[in-house]
Parts: sequence; structure tokens; C-alpha cells
Amino acid sequence: YGDLLNNGSEMIAALTLKGTIRIFSTDGEEVWRSSKGYGGCASFLEYKGNHYNKNDGYQMSRVFLQQRLFIADLDGDTKNALIVVKNVDSAGGVLKKTRYYSKGAIQSLTWDEMGLAPHGRTRTFPGYFSDYTIGDMDNDGTEELIYSITRSDGVVDQKHQTRIYSQNRLSISFNDAF
Repeated sequence: YGDLLNNGSEMIAALTLKGTIRIFSTDGEEVWRSSKGYGGCASFLEYKGNHYNKNDGYQMSRVFLQQRLFIADLDGDTKNALIVVKNVDSAGGVLKKTRYYSKGAIQSLTWDEMGLAPHGRTRTFPGYFSDYTIGDMDNDGTEELIYSITRSDGVVDQKHQTRIYSQNRLSISFNDAF
């Protein structure tokens, strides 16, 4: 929630379960919808689904949660951007009970007359961005992007490594785009 259009009006940004970004005015009218997918998270909620098997009863189903979104000015140009994770699922979402993210980045998208456009991003990391926030990590008065990256050696590997990073600005370069 914030001034995403940089005109003083507040907007609401949301990620759908399929990963599209939707922008709404405060009265609930959809202003814009992305054609590309974003987000991606290994966290899920499990519930009794509507698939019933007479031997096993109701089968458990999963809903994979999406990452949160931020509206912030991370590069100091006095213009807000939408900060969003873009994790790449190697299986393309085909696997119903698991996600395997091979790489990811955090992107900033700024509003122009046609909608949200790429403005900057972190470099691409192997693994996935498991969480992120914006805050003053080193207490110097400047907000940074703080994020954790989780890696595993394979789809069924139970050993995961997580590292935490922070950076002041997002790069404008898209040379290692995926």
C-alpha cells in the first residue's frame, strides 16, 4: 500500500496465487495487471481438499503462499517503486506438492504511462529468496534491502543453506537477466 504512481494517490499492490501483480485504487478498481509472473515461495498451507478416495478419505491439498510486496524508494531518486521477488521454479509450477526454485532476484518496478516497468534489481542468485524486508540494518540512517537466500543441492535434498544479505541500492543493469 502506498504512492506507487508518485502522484500523491495511494494504491494497493497484490500478488495473485499464480504470481501476477495486480494494482488497485483505494476504491477497489483494478488499475493494472502484469502479464509476467513474479513471487514464488516454498511456504504453503495444507488443507483437506475436495479429492476423496474411499480408502484414504480426503486428500490433503496445498496452497503455496506468495511473498510480500513493498512500495519504497530504494535508489534515492524520490520516486517510489514496487519491490517484488522473482523466483524461478524449475518445474514451472507443474508439481502440485513441491516447488524447486533454481534461481531468483528481487526487482524494482516503477510506474510509467503504460504500467509497471523494470527499474532495477539484485543480481541473480542460485536458490530462492525465502524472505526480504526493508530496514536500516546497520543503523546508519539509510534503509537497505535485507534478504535471505536459501539453497539446496537438489529437488529431494533435505539439507538447506540460508544466508542473509543487505544492500543499499538495486542495480539498474539487467545483463544477467533470466
